[in-house]
Amino acid sequence: MSFAAPQLKIVTEHLPPFQMDTAQGVTGYASEIVQATMAHAKIDYSIEVMSWSRAYNLALRDANTCIYSISKGAEREPHFQWIGAISYSVTSIYSLKAPRYSDQNHRRRKEIHNCGHQRRYHTSLFA
Repeated sequence: MSFAAPQLKIVTEHLPPFQMDTAQGVTGYASEIVQATMAHAKIDYSIEVMSWSRAYNLALRDANTCIYSISKGAEREPHFQWIGAISYSVTSIYSLKAPRYSDQNHRRRKEIHNCGHQRRYHTSLFA
């Protein structure tokens, strides 16, 4: 009696140029790295593109489920088995050096604590 390994479910979001959901399938340079890695390791897998929040929660909850591309941070590190880096990036916020706003408006902007972002996305961990 032989046992086949279960198919690995790989989840991701549509995030050009890393991964893109097209009529021809999932493409993009991160997807190509994942696909080449799976082929080299001879692992049976499927890739499904979905919202970031859904992909992240499935990867946290379900066995035999992987997620890419995902930013590695202190809050996420203990929840996943990290295989390797695909790329590196720096997230920044920019403003004018000399704001065109009055001092009162500038002070008011400092009181604003809302910032738009995707749920569970790496930038939301620092907002």
